[in-house]
Amino acid sequence: MKIEIVIPDEEIIEVVKNMVAQRLTRDYSYDKNLYRREIAQAVRDVIYSDKENIVNMVVNRASSEVKSKAIKKLLEDI
Repeated sequence: MKIEIVIPDEEIIEVVKNMVAQRLTRDYSYDKNLYRREIAQAVRDVIYSDKENIVNMVVNRASSEVKSKAIKKLLEDI
């Protein structure tokens, strides 16, 4: 006798995601703090590895925002 159970990968992924989310959102624990530190360190690593491009992108966006808002403000004041 052979019993075969088929579980779609999507269901397994969803269950694992829910389990991790529940574990992270429970009361404070060492694991939750560890996850947060590891995630923060991973984000820092990504940012510092591509710092030059990120800085250029942020400066370009900020300068275009400042230009558009400054021109509107200047025209309103005139």
